Formats: sequence, structure tokens, C-alpha cells
Amino acid sequence: MPVILPVLTPDDAEEIVAGLDGLLLTGGGDVEPGIYGEQWHDATYGVVGERDAFEIALVRAVQDLKRSALGICRGLQLLNVAHGGTLDRHVSTDHIEHWQPGFASAHHVTITEESRLGSIFGGGERVVNSFHHQAAEKVGEGLRVTATAADGTIEALEVIDEDEWLVGVQWHPERPWRPGSPDLPLFTALVTEARRSRLASL
Repeated sequence: MPVILPVLTPDDAEEIVAGLDGLLLTGGGDVEPGIYGEQWHDATYGVVGERDAFEIALVRAVQDLKRSALGICRGLQLLNVAHGGTLDRHVSTDHIEHWQPGFASAHHVTITEESRLGSIFGGGERVVNSFHHQAAEKVGEGLRVTATAADGTIEALEVIDEDEWLVGVQWHPERPWRPGSPDLPLFTALVTEARRSRLASL
């Protein structure tokens, strides 16, 4: 059963996560640059400091309580920052347009075969949409890159620890660029892992 969480305080995070089987970190505005030691960029927008603090606490509670989590776009960036990583505050490339308006394919990503993402989609190239102006830069401690774009932009991260299931993707799997639900297996995997970890805790 899906539950929509309001923005609460970091102190509430562990109690909330204790009642959940899994967590989905959605897209949204930029993460406050000061959290990862940077100044605001001219393109920085939509910052909500209370949301940043709460969601970072949620990520830490998810790991402490061995829950599963999926981060989408901002969710990937938040996952990286929560692990001490940094963000490219405004992606600039001559090769790929990372802000693709509408429901359209944008570019290919290359997925590492030996990864959680690779077990879902297989390794190699996959076409995705793209609606972001920021991206993970320095990778946070305990994370690894499992998909990249041709220009080197990080397109997926996941935890290294095999006992945890935390995956972040930079594209928006909930916004399919072609008929059908090509990214549905990603959500199915989250539900499967959430169920498995819940049963393991009983």
C-alpha cells in the first residue's frame, strides 16, 4: 500500500521508516548546495531546506533499519549527498541534452551488467528520458556508479553493500517515453526487495 509522506523533521525519520517496507525518493527541486559544500549557482532552483534534511534522515534510517529504497532524479542526487557526495550544480555538455522537454527519448545510458540495475534490465545500452540540470559528481562513500551517459554523466548509483538495496536512477522511469511501461521492472524490483526484507525481519 503506497503512503505519501509529508515533510517532517529529521527526528521523525526512524519512526516513520520503521513502519514502511520500502521508500521511493521522488524528483523535485535542487538539493541545497551548502549541504555538500558548494555555493548557490545561478541556475539553482526549488530548494526546500526542510525537505532536504528530512529526506537525508530518511536515507540514513532506511540503511539503519535495512529497508529498500529507490531514488528518482533528485532522489539519486539526494542519495549521493546523504553519503557525502557532491553534485554538478548545472550540467553543461555539447554532446547530450539532459533537459528533454515532453515525453520523448533523450539519450542512451550504459548499464553495468554486474549490478542490481543490470540484473533488472541487463547490461549494455538502454534509451531513457532526461529531465535534469544537475547530476551526481563526486560519488558518496559506500556507493558505486552503475550507469553512465556517453558524456560521462552519472545516470545510476547503488550501494556497494550486498545486504542492502538502495538504487538511484537519474532518469524518470514513471514517465515512459514510448507506449507500455518499459521501466516497470524497476518498480517491481523495489516492491520485491521491500517484501523480502520485511519477511526477513519477521
